[in-house]
Amino acid sequence: MKRLTRTLRDTDAELVDSGFPDIMDGISRTFRTPGERPYRLDVDCTAPGTGELTLTLKRGDEEQDWAVTCNDQEADRFNIPAIDKPFTASIAAPDSKTTGVIHWRLVTVREDWAADECGDDIKGCDG
Repeated sequence: MKRLTRTLRDTDAELVDSGFPDIMDGISRTFRTPGERPYRLDVDCTAPGTGELTLTLKRGDEEQDWAVTCNDQEADRFNIPAIDKPFTASIAAPDSKTTGVIHWRLVTVREDWAADECGDDIKGCDG
């Protein structure tokens, strides 16, 4: 867990919520994103023999699937705008039995840190 926590350390982010579910439990969480500062969902996992998991981000009719790489040195980061409509983050348990931990963290970030390329990874930014 120390390695997972270290991959998510960010001095420009303010922690809103976090968790360490067992990989076989997956994730199914609904988050509210009020306020003016954008949010970021950081996800990492440690699971021997598991290369990646699929993260589904959904808000209303908008939905995107993303690959989350396990056993990596960096957390995968997803930009979420601050709006009154909640979003859901889901990761299904792997098909085969395995041990491991998922670490997720919802943070608020400075406006200028919110979007490298896309400010809303739920809606997507094609085009």
